[in-house]
Amino acid sequence: MFRNYLSCLLIVLLTGTLFSQATIKGIIKDDATKEPVAGVVVRTSLPDNTVTDSEGKFTVKHAKGMDILLFLEWNGHTTEFSGTTTTPDATDLGEILFNTTVKTEKDKELPTITLDESDDNGSINISGLLQSGDDLFGSLTNYTFSPSRFNRRGLETEYSDGYLNNLPINDLESGGVYWSNWGGLNDVMKQDEERIGAEQSDWGFGGVASTFNTNLRAAAQWRQKRISYAITNRNYRNRIMATWSSGLLSSGWAFSFSGSRRWSHEGYVPGTFYDGWSYFASVGKKLNDRHSINLVALGAPYKRGGSSTAIQEMYDLADDHYYNSYWGYQQGKKRSSRVYSGHQPLFILTHDWTLNEKMSVTTSLGYQFGQNSSDALDWLNGSDPRPDYYRKLPSYIDDPTLKEQVRSLLTSDRDLLQVQWDELYAINLNNHATIENVDGIAGNNQTGLLSEYILEERHGDIDKKSGNIVLQYQPSEKSQLLVGVNVVMQNTHNYKSVGDLLGGEFYIDWDKFAALDFPGDDNIKQNDLRHPNRIVREGDKFGYDYFSKIRQQTAWLAYKLETRKWEIGLGGSVKNHIYWRDGLTQNGKFPDNSFGASAKNKFILPGGKGLLRYKFDGRNYLTISGMITQMAPSFRNAYVSPRTRDNVVAGLEKQDVQSAEIRYDLKAPYVKFSLAGFYITTKHGIESTSFYNDDARTFVNFSLTNIDKKNTGIEGAFDYVILPGQGLSIHGAASVGQYIYTSRPKATVTQDNDGSLLLQNITVYAKNLYVSGTPQTAYTGGITYKSKHFWTLYVDVNRYENSWVDFNPIRRTSQAVDLVPPESPQWTEILKQEKLDPAWTVDLSFYKSWLVNWPHDRTSFALNISVSNLLNNTDYINNGFEQLRYDFAEKNPNTFPTKYSYMQGLNFFVQGSMKF
Repeated sequence: MFRNYLSCLLIVLLTGTLFSQATIKGIIKDDATKEPVAGVVVRTSLPDNTVTDSEGKFTVKHAKGMDILLFLEWNGHTTEFSGTTTTPDATDLGEILFNTTVKTEKDKELPTITLDESDDNGSINISGLLQSGDDLFGSLTNYTFSPSRFNRRGLETEYSDGYLNNLPINDLESGGVYWSNWGGLNDVMKQDEERIGAEQSDWGFGGVASTFNTNLRAAAQWRQKRISYAITNRNYRNRIMATWSSGLLSSGWAFSFSGSRRWSHEGYVPGTFYDGWSYFASVGKKLNDRHSINLVALGAPYKRGGSSTAIQEMYDLADDHYYNSYWGYQQGKKRSSRVYSGHQPLFILTHDWTLNEKMSVTTSLGYQFGQNSSDALDWLNGSDPRPDYYRKLPSYIDDPTLKEQVRSLLTSDRDLLQVQWDELYAINLNNHATIENVDGIAGNNQTGLLSEYILEERHGDIDKKSGNIVLQYQPSEKSQLLVGVNVVMQNTHNYKSVGDLLGGEFYIDWDKFAALDFPGDDNIKQNDLRHPNRIVREGDKFGYDYFSKIRQQTAWLAYKLETRKWEIGLGGSVKNHIYWRDGLTQNGKFPDNSFGASAKNKFILPGGKGLLRYKFDGRNYLTISGMITQMAPSFRNAYVSPRTRDNVVAGLEKQDVQSAEIRYDLKAPYVKFSLAGFYITTKHGIESTSFYNDDARTFVNFSLTNIDKKNTGIEGAFDYVILPGQGLSIHGAASVGQYIYTSRPKATVTQDNDGSLLLQNITVYAKNLYVSGTPQTAYTGGITYKSKHFWTLYVDVNRYENSWVDFNPIRRTSQAVDLVPPESPQWTEILKQEKLDPAWTVDLSFYKSWLVNWPHDRTSFALNISVSNLLNNTDYINNGFEQLRYDFAEKNPNTFPTKYSYMQGLNFFVQGSMKF
């Protein structure tokens, strides 16, 4: 991992003659506030170094006759840019300005800006905390905690709002942000700002977790020519990247282009592969002092093999915590049954209009389209081909002798634990069949090889148009008013298609579960009554085919007032969220409510937030903030079974979200400290899913309503320069939370084939159970050493605690423990929630840079080495969930055991880069 290494690499060319050691002096100032920055370490290639004083001044020595290369290091946080030029004989560089909003590749942090040093000067305003956009906790943990699947404050991505060039980018169907749409573009994704909780932003109202905006304007990109190559043992093995950015030219044009490829034949987990490309083009033109335009095009086509979760029995049989059930050998070569692929390019046109010194308008228009799919095995009447199907395992067998024989066979030949591709092909090549009355035409019979097994592709193809306009008005130097409106129109085409017939000639578009449940009904098994007994081949759609159509309009405003001692922020928004299902097939199970457009579900969602900050001086801040808002249930959770019909969950209602936070920040030249306490509640949540119910022997739809949660805790972080000018500093961060359910949700289980209710509004005793998916306690502490010879070493020690398995709601009902003696071991085993073991990890990173002056002057080379989980802890379970199936007959919770995934062991990333 590379800790925020923020040095502003400033190249200043002096052509005059210097003595053997020349003295160079200057003043470091922030380019936004024009205030001096104290505590900056200034280095040269002599090497010599000094630290700026309270007025931002420095004096260093440099070798005679060489280009001056200054490294400006701020509390161990670094980025690069080329800037100031001087007269040929100058040794006084005067004011050197640098952009404090520059980010590093992995971290969100910005340098602290220390302004007024005197509390007694009432005529000078004390620096606002967010002028530097600083988030110390995030900068220390965003990357470090990621292997544990850490969710900050226990909130998932749907509680954050994301923007690119002011354009909203959240997926409206799920509510989350899909980072894979622009993966591999690290060189140009650094100019971002993030606000946590109720902090005000300049681009939108924001989510209760956070809001971020990445500036992709060509003029905002660092002027650079950069190429890099990396080798790693993580999800991919190789990465190559090239970037060229012109900066703002004298003609008013600016250009930025970047591209990369990441690939591997096999990643860290067996049976996975990766092939991802990325491209980025940004062209801007400053038309005059009032108008600028910019056009961005970016995308990241990818294809990768997936990795599975598994029950512990499978990991034990394979003797491998990275067992992956998705692959198997086909004619001696590994092949994955779960391939994910996608390419959804995004185009953004941005217009910046400065009306006058006090008012500006930013308008962004965007269009995104493309496909996203995942493969999976599908079958008609054959046995389940999944190698981890529970009926194939030793634990399912009662006979001790047979159980041991199966166990011995699986452990002696571990290929049997994988997909048997050759067997599937053999079955299909011998399955001659005749389909009668194809397409509903009497006598239209077709004979051939009917595939019992196929590889299907599940698509979610997007067509999305969006726009955002923000007016900024600054009535005075101390106040600002922002008014914005954004509109998003998203259509997602959800369907299945035949990916591979696996040796057969055709497949039949029937619902196998309906065919088994209603053997005498030829209509109910048809996935599309308009085309009964339809034959499908590779590339044809089958199964389900529908659009989710979602429209969202948001109006918001924010007001900021800043005095010498106080900051006040107020914001409000109202959102109109509408969605409906548009079916393209007439399902035989639900002929009257599957085809065509459904009724529209409409939600008016108000929101408000406020912030009060007291500035004791230019270093100490106390902030109190809060937010109240509403969120619509996502399309995916609102419908009982969007694959087959347009029924929505009974009692569909808005989710209420409230948050409060109190925070203290210390910003000093050599020490930064932040401590925050937070309280977040969400009420009336809804979750929906579908699965095969062994007890009912059919596919069922499961809906959970009235979900309330409470997330409370504290998070803190510090960064302390022990020896200023000597390159030694320490840092640490901690998050201690409690994320629990505070209600007793209601569960409804519906039979997918006919809509009949199996369970209705039964009480789930989930109150005080823990939210899963993240460690609720996490710590990190580390040390950084920066040598005068331009290398840096980072060491971090991390601790994860209080992770919980996601519980099966059905097991927390009275029906699940009916006739089980209360307080018995069986009773406890059914109802208890499993707590995962804690873990320690150690990370190490090394950075070294050289001025190589080849192939021409001012060329630099950098080497980055990152090792995560240095002690190779392969026993840490970072995710777990109980299966939704439950053994009602025997009341045995271990009939369908919990599934887990393990954190990767020792992994590394080594990159060499050259900047021209």
